[in-house]
Amino acid sequence: MKGRHFGFWDKKLVIATFVLLASASISGCSFPVVPQVPVSEPTPLSTSSQSRPLLLDRVIFEMPLGSIIGEFRSGRACVLPKDIKWQQEIRAVRDGHFHQEFERVVKQYNYRLPEKSSSLFESSIRYGTELVLAVKIMNIRENRCWAIGGWNLDQSVSRGNVRFSMHWEAYSVADRRVVFRFDNDASAEEDEFKPTGEVDYYVTAFGNGLRGVLANQDFHRIVAGPSENR
Repeated sequence: MKGRHFGFWDKKLVIATFVLLASASISGCSFPVVPQVPVSEPTPLSTSSQSRPLLLDRVIFEMPLGSIIGEFRSGRACVLPKDIKWQQEIRAVRDGHFHQEFERVVKQYNYRLPEKSSSLFESSIRYGTELVLAVKIMNIRENRCWAIGGWNLDQSVSRGNVRFSMHWEAYSVADRRVVFRFDNDASAEEDEFKPTGEVDYYVTAFGNGLRGVLANQDFHRIVAGPSENR
């Protein structure tokens, strides 16, 4: 009808149509995946090990601002590719999901963490035997896909994959110097759509890279107690 306004239900119909089209499979369309890195499997320490406690100090992201790191796509069929540009200055992450993943992986293989401080004024480093780790993440390659979540038009879902290079250093509190340096690559892939906010393949890739450190024999010798090195 001439002069008719684009009303509320018209918008809903357009959105619903878009969801149906995006959900349909498109012949020949595939979502790109960056080359994945085999995940190392460290040998767990014995539960009685007196290994040196491990503490993650910081995770540093270092990428040239504005550099293209991969593709962003839309819809359930992951179409309409656009460049993903790195938009963050160099920054250091000192707490949060990466630190939680660090603690989870360390405990999985029976490595020790510093005992929790009982006071707000006490440092978590109290014994002088700790190894304090930091890691720099570089050379990031990522592909990401975003879509509207099924019939719930208020919910978004996403999937994606990432690969990056990692430079690790471990500082000995007792020796007051860096006693270990290690470079490796890590990756992760989330190949199914999940609610946005639940997908964190960066954290998964970080944990996979940490496994490479724990599997390194030089690191094992530095961390493990005398009984483990026999």
